[in-house]
Amino acid sequence: HLIQKFFSILSSDDADNPRRLNFWELYCEDMQGLYLALGSDAFIRSNTELYKLRHDAKGLIVRLAEGRKDIQTLIMQFGRHHVVEFNHYNYPAFFYDTLHGLPPFYCSKGWVDIGALSASKMSKGTVAAAPSKPLRHQDTDQLAWEGKFAHIMGATENTIKAFCRKYQCQHEDLRSQGGQEW
Repeated sequence: HLIQKFFSILSSDDADNPRRLNFWELYCEDMQGLYLALGSDAFIRSNTELYKLRHDAKGLIVRLAEGRKDIQTLIMQFGRHHVVEFNHYNYPAFFYDTLHGLPPFYCSKGWVDIGALSASKMSKGTVAAAPSKPLRHQDTDQLAWEGKFAHIMGATENTIKAFCRKYQCQHEDLRSQGGQEW
């Protein structure tokens, strides 16, 4: 599973706090495409784990066109949303709504240039390429970051089933009978 490998091998996420992995696993069934856009650090020949990852993801890996060798990205495509997650937890995720235009990156040529902006500026969240929406993985008093992300992504039948399997709950939508969804 490439999402698991990205977050376990390439990201700086703490193994004891797999929140990003847990969240994106809920959306796996709805994913229509996935690319890994990797900096040069991911192509170190002596690293067996990276070699296996590159082998498993053959045809789905593109090189970052920019010089930052420590930046690795996971680009996921869902219906009208394309999401770019970085390997560093404190970097924002970028959501591109294709109803507002195509994302400013191209994965089919074997390399990727994430918009006119540099990956280093995007990773810091200093500027956002239109039409993206950068969201940080930060909880607020009112809502966990997963709630903000889910609000954008929506709840599909697949994500609801995955959520119930993962958290051992049941979903019953009683809204048509004047009740609640959960």
